Amino acid sequence: MNMSKSQFLLALIGVAALVAFTFYTFWSSSLPKAGTKVEPAASTIYVNNNSSVKQNSANSVAMNIFDNKDMPENYYTIQFPTNFKVVHGDKQGKLIARLQQGTVSAELMDVPDNSNLQQYVITQIEPSLTSSLQGYSRINFGHLTVTGNNALDITYTWKNSTSEMESTKTFVEGQDHTMVITSSWPRNEFKQNNPLTNSIIDSFQWLRK
Repeated sequence: MNMSKSQFLLALIGVAALVAFTFYTFWSSSLPKAGTKVEPAASTIYVNNNSSVKQNSANSVAMNIFDNKDMPENYYTIQFPTNFKVVHGDKQGKLIARLQQGTVSAELMDVPDNSNLQQYVITQIEPSLTSSLQGYSRINFGHLTVTGNNALDITYTWKNSTSEMESTKTFVEGQDHTMVITSSWPRNEFKQNNPLTNSIIDSFQWLRK
């Protein structure tokens, strides 16, 4: 029985769809579920050598090292204090570290090719924060360098159901995606925990193949 060109193309599309679905199912099932505890790759002692981009980083703190290789071209390493509980987030490449009232997360963000980091933060990220966070108010917006990479950070206050909060988002440019490190604490605890947050930011590095 001869197969027409259109029948052949339909069959080819069907096979391709089946292969893609099988790959997606396997790939999805291999990803850790959100909330799953992450085990550190190693432990270390963070020491501020006074060359820190964050001037008030902690002088010395015990840290666990986490290497994330969820997304090719976006491998990274970051350190969290040993008393933080670290779990997988709900997206590829996202880690969430919690300590009592505070949370520090690391996640990947894709900036469109027709934009740049500063433009994207101002036109997309900040409006999203304004609409999603009660009482959002920007305190500071600045440029910095994190482990040799161009970066931006934005500090802001907002309110949740029980208290006033203060947060900082640090955006670190990479070859493909951008790393976003977000630290949130009750406002009366933000300043005292800022050196710890800065030590986490200083520890971040893109892993090159």
